Amino acid sequence: MDGGSIACGLMLLVVIGVFAVMIGFYFYNLRQINKRLQDAFTSYRQSLELLKQHPNNPELRQKALEWGRYYSSLTRDNKRVTVYDEMALSNDISAASAGGTQTANDPTATAVRPIEQRLDQLKALLDKEVISQQEYSERRAKLLNEI
Repeated sequence: MDGGSIACGLMLLVVIGVFAVMIGFYFYNLRQINKRLQDAFTSYRQSLELLKQHPNNPELRQKALEWGRYYSSLTRDNKRVTVYDEMALSNDISAASAGGTQTANDPTATAVRPIEQRLDQLKALLDKEVISQQEYSERRAKLLNEI
């Protein structure tokens, strides 16, 4: 063997070595990305489970939303969260907190109260002269149409 073929053989080994390192680095990065995705997904699901246990806790709602946005951004290669993503997260969070009781500050609370309570409240507003007889009649008719 002459010096040229030895140099050529060494060059080939170096190229193969560099190629092997690049492949190893690629798979290492891929594992890291998959681990971040899995950790984010697990954290998001855990935050939803906590929210199911404490559906009226606004901090848990916020944490679930943050984890959901983080997971969503990872699935989109760290691009911005889309409107579709936000709707999906909102649906997940609403479903997780569906078991909670309604509060007085919740605008949807009136929709779940029994019709009798809503009619009584409407009558009380009329009696206190907060609303007029015409407003009372219109709103009463609207409530009764919901039955």
